[in-house]
Amino acid sequence: MTSRILLNIYATWVIAAKSTKRTMARKRVYFLLAVCLLPVLAVGAWRIFTPAHHGPSAYQIYEGTAFTSFLQFLVPLIPLFLGTAAINDEIEEKTIMFLFLRPVPKFIVVLAKTVSVMLSSAVILGGTLALVFAICASAEDAAMIPGDLPVLLKDIGVFALASLAYGGLFLLFGVLFRKPHIWGLIYIFAWDMYAAYLPGNAGIMNIKHFVTSIYPHEAYDDSPLAMLAYHDPASITTGIVVLICVGLICSFLAFLTFQARDYGYEKAEA
Repeated sequence: MTSRILLNIYATWVIAAKSTKRTMARKRVYFLLAVCLLPVLAVGAWRIFTPAHHGPSAYQIYEGTAFTSFLQFLVPLIPLFLGTAAINDEIEEKTIMFLFLRPVPKFIVVLAKTVSVMLSSAVILGGTLALVFAICASAEDAAMIPGDLPVLLKDIGVFALASLAYGGLFLLFGVLFRKPHIWGLIYIFAWDMYAAYLPGNAGIMNIKHFVTSIYPHEAYDDSPLAMLAYHDPASITTGIVVLICVGLICSFLAFLTFQARDYGYEKAEA
């Protein structure tokens, strides 16, 4: 039993790593990288044109950029475009039958695709966030290195967990809907972004609530994060467990969808 679990974990990692390598070579990744570089350019402009000791501190610039540009927009958007394409690319390129002919359970293949979305998103988001951090740390009297490096690593870890949850959800959208990007954008901008302001339990029925619960920055009165502090945050443990469970459950639902639909791999097996 233990050996089978370890074998499935290894298979998940191998398939995810190969899928990530293929994903990072696609043209859409260059577009996503260009979008993620916009806040880097904005922070670079601040660094060049703002006189020293004027305005917010370098750490406040980093914190504000990480929240407003990344947590609010890029963290859900990058997994949206990668997650909805994770399976659809295989279908369009007619390689889905070969993917599911691997000698591993089909659920492992679907889960590996979700993990691949998480890894790809973490590379894109983490790399550009690190550039923002480096630019801010280069400011005079910033004193962010090495003291604030753990904050950067925690931010990247939170973004990776968020990408797992969002990636699983949008992978499910990709196999359920004909136009998954539209449904994904509706979820992000019509529900996930504003559900935090709803009263009662409805206000916590969204991924962003649990992402902000484990976000390693305090929601002091004049911080951007205070905007999402309408509901009491979940504990860090709860937030991590919920995000992982969302990714797993959505992957399982996507697997069930494949069981119910004919994408061609059943004929290949015959």
